Parts: sequence; structure tokens; C-alpha cells
Amino acid sequence: MISVATSRPVVELTVRERLVRAAAAVIDEVGEEQLTLAQVVRRAELTTGAVYSNFANREELVIAVYVDEYSGRMWEGVVMLEQLLESDLRGPAFSGALTHYIIRPDDDRFRSSRWLRIRAVAATQRFPHVNRAMSELQTQITERLIDVVERAQVRGDIDPERDPRALALLLQQFGFALVLADLSGDLAPDPDRWVELVHALVIPLFAGRLAD
Repeated sequence: MISVATSRPVVELTVRERLVRAAAAVIDEVGEEQLTLAQVVRRAELTTGAVYSNFANREELVIAVYVDEYSGRMWEGVVMLEQLLESDLRGPAFSGALTHYIIRPDDDRFRSSRWLRIRAVAATQRFPHVNRAMSELQTQITERLIDVVERAQVRGDIDPERDPRALALLLQQFGFALVLADLSGDLAPDPDRWVELVHALVIPLFAGRLAD
């Protein structure tokens, strides 16, 4: 698996960011239903007034936590793909690394990410500011993937005749398919056969990296 860079410059958090991170920590400890604003303000070392200056109510704060976590996990996926394509791996080594990149339907680490996506998308229908934030996030991620694809085309890894926009969107659809798999229950695909199918569909796109 290609590692994800985790070092970040130290940046002073805004009050809103401190509240969101504090709420996320409390949810990890006691669960969403048990979360109280008192716990959040204690963890953030702020006041209840700070909460209501940034969020209309408890529900809006909780939604902000899920949108923030969903955003972070989406960017992690983009960085992993970008690092894979910028690595020196070629031929079977590249093909094998790409297989590890494919998310299995039964991987619980990513199942929670898919439910975050459902929560975040559902919130866009109720909160205009969440709609704007999710739209901006999706635009940024798609633009970054387009750039990744275009650079891979310049290197000869991907056929330059392929539409970068279409490829950027296609690469994101496999994750959405697993959201549908989670909702399908017994109709979800066999994990091994899912990986085999996605690999068969995706690996030809990177024909330039397959030759030793």
C-alpha cells in the first residue's frame, strides 16, 4: 500500500474547528446519542456561547463532524492514488499495488466512510451551507483527480485520448457503488470477485505502466 503523508504545518485552529474536533472526540468516546454540548465545550475549553455563535444547534454541530470526517477521508483516497501514480512502480508491481488500493466491500475501515458519505449527502438537502460545502469539496476533489490523470497522460501512463474529466469521475464511482452495496444487504457482491472485477476494469486504463 502506498503510504499517505501525514505531516502538516502547525496551523492555529479557528473556534469552529476546535468545536468540531472536540465533538468528534466526544462522539468517539461516548457515541453520538450521548453527546452533550457541555462535554464539547469542556473538551474544546470554550463556552456554550461559542457553540451557538457557530452552529444553530447540536444537530448542526454533529453534521459538521461527519462532513469534516468525510472530507478528510475523501482527500486521503485522492492522495493515495496520486502517490501510486507518481511512484516508480511498473508492471506487476504497479498492478499489485493498484489491487491493494481497491477497497473491499467487507473492509470495515471503509464501511464507516461510506456511511459518512450518506449522512453528509443527506444533510445537503436540509442545510444550504452543507450543500455549498459538499459541492465545493466535490469540485475540488474532481479537479485534483483531473490534474492527476492529465499528469499521468503526459508521462504516458494513461492513453492521452481518454477524457480526463470522465476518468476522474469514473474513479470516484467505484466508491459510490459500495454505498449501494451496503444498502443492498444480501445482494452485496462477493469481496474477492469485486476486487477482481474492479481490477479488470481499471488496470487497462493505466496501460503505460504495465510494461516492465
